[in-house]
Amino acid sequence: MKYSNSIFLVFTAAFFLLCQGCKKDKDVCVDQWSLSDNALSYIKMEQGKYLVYKDSATTQEDSVIVTKSDLYNTFVPGNNSLIDYPNHNYESYDLQLTKFDGSGQTLWLAGKADANKGYYSSIDTVYVFMVDEIDHFAIFQGSESSHSNLSMIVEGKNYDNVVEYIGTNGYDSTDPAFRKSICYWAKLRGLIKRTTISGSSIKTYTLLRNN
Repeated sequence: MKYSNSIFLVFTAAFFLLCQGCKKDKDVCVDQWSLSDNALSYIKMEQGKYLVYKDSATTQEDSVIVTKSDLYNTFVPGNNSLIDYPNHNYESYDLQLTKFDGSGQTLWLAGKADANKGYYSSIDTVYVFMVDEIDHFAIFQGSESSHSNLSMIVEGKNYDNVVEYIGTNGYDSTDPAFRKSICYWAKLRGLIKRTTISGSSIKTYTLLRNN
């Protein structure tokens, strides 16, 4: 009886180890599509960060706090009926900036970056960054090489390693429904300038200071 129990324990242990090995092999077969460190160094902003932006038209100052800064994975099963791709996790980054004033708080900017190759037209592309504007979504497609680094002065401060992203809602520029967004992101500094064009209305916000 003791001999039979020993054999049972040996086979149980072997089966457990085999299952663990299969599980590891299965995990290896899941592709990981990640945002590049370079992309994140521009758009990722620390949660709780405090910033003050100035409206260039009215000189009004907006006190803004980063209220969401989440980096996470989403699993997508392969062999989709529309696109043939393997099982994979794709990385996403959610950014939310909230404006605080005497009357309460309002959403100032919401952005989402996806490393989902389903959006991409070329392997060079790193991510798609979508910004939720007041009346439209601005979609900025970013890559390691599609945007040249700029140097620019914003509110008397010099910024190097700046990228400019321009997004529209797809309408012709002569159409009254045309919307356009331009965002300037400085490496390791975040959003330093933002312009939105809605018909004949143009709003520009520039970074004055931050903690």
